[in-house]
Amino acid sequence: MSSILKKALIFICITAFTVVAAGCGSSGNAEKKELKSADTGNWVTTMKISHADKKMHKVRYKIYRVVRNKQQVKKIINKYNLSAKGKTINTKTPSSKLEYCVAYYSVKYPKSFPSKEFGIMDVTLNFRITGLDGGIVTSDNTKYKGISKTFEIGNEPQGYDFYPGDVYKGGIVYLMVKNDSDYLFKEIEKHNKKEYKTYVHGR
Repeated sequence: MSSILKKALIFICITAFTVVAAGCGSSGNAEKKELKSADTGNWVTTMKISHADKKMHKVRYKIYRVVRNKQQVKKIINKYNLSAKGKTINTKTPSSKLEYCVAYYSVKYPKSFPSKEFGIMDVTLNFRITGLDGGIVTSDNTKYKGISKTFEIGNEPQGYDFYPGDVYKGGIVYLMVKNDSDYLFKEIEKHNKKEYKTYVHGR
């Protein structure tokens, strides 16, 4: 066999191995990319619909405190349940690996935010809990479905008591895996089939 033929065969073998190796490396099981998110305590710009003109306008919010101490969380939830606001939160967790948590947030409504004579009524933000990639929360290779929902516990305005330029201080209760902070608060607003989303890293 000539030296030229030997070199050609060697090149073909190396090329074939490279293609197979590359194919094995792209099996589709690669980890999903972590979404860009703000830190708790930092202000985030988002969009909120005004019922005065039915359009979206900018507001700013921050999640400034997360409570995960079991006794403190229990007191907060019990106080809310006794406030006679119509809804109650069951403090029993669906799994011993989960715990209830509380997060407090502020929303600044600019003075230019359109409103009617009775002020701004819908001032709360819509939060969901997701994994770092925006999907289901996963911990120790276990997916925790059904813990994305949050419950608003802030004192929502009833009319004639919240106007442009005011700051709403709200709170949410949610479930999370014990001793795990690898999750995101997903804040979302929908309008005319369009979604406006922002993310804040949990604690």
